[in-house]
Amino acid sequence: MAEFDIEKFTHKLQLTGGSDYLSRMPLYECIRRTLQEMIVSGEIPDGCQLPSDKLFAKALGINHITLGKALNEIRKCGLLIRNRSKGTFVHSPGQTEISIPGTKEKLVSVIFDDATHGTFQSELFVAIHNALVANKLEMLFSSSTGCPDTQFTVIRSMLLNPNCCGCIVWSIMNDNQVRELMRIKPKNFPLIILDKDYPGIAYDSVLYDVFDAARKIGSYYVDQGYHKLAFVGADDRKEFMGQRIAGLRSALRSTDSLELIYYEEGKTISLDKYENIPLITTNLKALNWVYQIRKNAKSRSLMPVATFATRNDLLPSLPVMKVIFSSEEMGCKSVELLIARMHGDQSDYRKHLIKGVIHEPVLSTELVTKE
Repeated sequence: MAEFDIEKFTHKLQLTGGSDYLSRMPLYECIRRTLQEMIVSGEIPDGCQLPSDKLFAKALGINHITLGKALNEIRKCGLLIRNRSKGTFVHSPGQTEISIPGTKEKLVSVIFDDATHGTFQSELFVAIHNALVANKLEMLFSSSTGCPDTQFTVIRSMLLNPNCCGCIVWSIMNDNQVRELMRIKPKNFPLIILDKDYPGIAYDSVLYDVFDAARKIGSYYVDQGYHKLAFVGADDRKEFMGQRIAGLRSALRSTDSLELIYYEEGKTISLDKYENIPLITTNLKALNWVYQIRKNAKSRSLMPVATFATRNDLLPSLPVMKVIFSSEEMGCKSVELLIARMHGDQSDYRKHLIKGVIHEPVLSTELVTKE
């Protein structure tokens, strides 16, 4: 059995934003978020035994009441199991069968595609958590660790043996998996799917309206006098780009006016022929790839670049046009839809679209000089 590393946890706690972060929230909440993050990410493995509350509190230099409050919150999420005679043990998310203590009528499963050090401070997570709390509901959070099959298996198990009153999932599943879940889903069990469109399947969803955002970007550049655009995305993520491409093409006079650039990590291509063509990148990762190519080529050109982002994304301090989506709105709308279903709303499945806001690029003398 793995031993709990108190020194590692203490160090992680100190790194989770520093003293300024600690000053902006109760200490128990900072402890809860750090411990939950380490469990979900696998840094603290399944089955690991925590020290006794007395020893744990002493090591952190806090009283046992503060620690107990943090641990109780995590137990409500199902990530810790307390055995009166043996102690407290970690119960990692993402296992095939979900068997979590809690009140079925109040427990909502929230499943992300993955979890990183910033997940629990993200606008989306905080919005969902706060909206659930406001409705006197509890969150059971789990990560799919980037695996569609894991996500499908966990949700399928939950639907067949439901111990939650609903589920909100940032989906990475394929069409067949979602179709199967909708087939076996109990009629009165709300399943809300975030940020992925499955044409031809009826389900409740909250999506970023990337088609509309891409159309706005395309129209912006057409109004600026450009007749050709280029779209940039990763070669292994083509299935997620269809709505963006369709939106851009809808703003152009001809489908031939949009060139598609698919890249592979670690491979370099020349962007010289796109010096006077706006590049629209599918996300922040693609944007960084474009700027890295330009940096390696030592290009001084400031070709127009645009991207899609949320308010959590840390964009480079370069002149780039952005369409910003509100993850907070997505979180609030997903819980709002879940609550409506829980209260007996049996109307047709709904698709709520989150609109993006255009932020035009700002070109400064300083940026030109750095280039």
